[in-house]
Amino acid sequence: MTLSFSKAYIIGALFRSIRRRGVAETALMFFFEAWYGLKYGLDTAFVESSHELDFDSEVKKDAKYYSPTNYYLLRKVFAHLKDDIGAGTFVDIGCGAGRILIFASDCGFRRVVGVDASRRLCDTATRTLDRYYAKKGTRPDWRIVHADARHFPIENDYTVFFLFNPFGEAPMAQVADNIERSFRAARRPMAIVYVNAVHAEVFERNELFRLTVKQRDYRIYRLGGDDKTA
Repeated sequence: MTLSFSKAYIIGALFRSIRRRGVAETALMFFFEAWYGLKYGLDTAFVESSHELDFDSEVKKDAKYYSPTNYYLLRKVFAHLKDDIGAGTFVDIGCGAGRILIFASDCGFRRVVGVDASRRLCDTATRTLDRYYAKKGTRPDWRIVHADARHFPIENDYTVFFLFNPFGEAPMAQVADNIERSFRAARRPMAIVYVNAVHAEVFERNELFRLTVKQRDYRIYRLGGDDKTA
């Protein structure tokens, strides 16, 4: 069942955020949610249970619910990615309704790819991006891929990966292995943004993934290039 952000949900989220982040940061989070909501006009502010999504049985065992990443957090994350914008490709693994892909393209990424194991969310993301770029009048190179992330082929120009705790440890380890294989096949600077890094040990037990940013809500790992820590 898809749940829009009701008043009760918003009030609950407000108090949870105040306990976690404090009043000032929570106010910023809600401000940017409203500001980008007006700017983009996207219909991505909803929650959907993993049990209700159309995952196959194997994926459903480790899948998490869909909820969009808030814009305040995205602003903080993308401040670390300024040097990655250019010829590379931004990949959102567990792209949901497509919010982050639009934010990434708005920040300057010329190619964005969304991957999701839910056909319904892929269809929603496709509609979201189609409508947004038609209204904007510009269209970057983008595509939405319906796939199990464990078996998603990583092309040689994929450089930035975004994951908002999309699944459990075992699938995360398979995705990390796929990224490593792609890097070894075609060495280039790569970044992995891991929000709500529940299974951070998957990356941190492999010396190839350098932890360069460690914040309360996210971590960024890098392969190749300069080692910039924060």
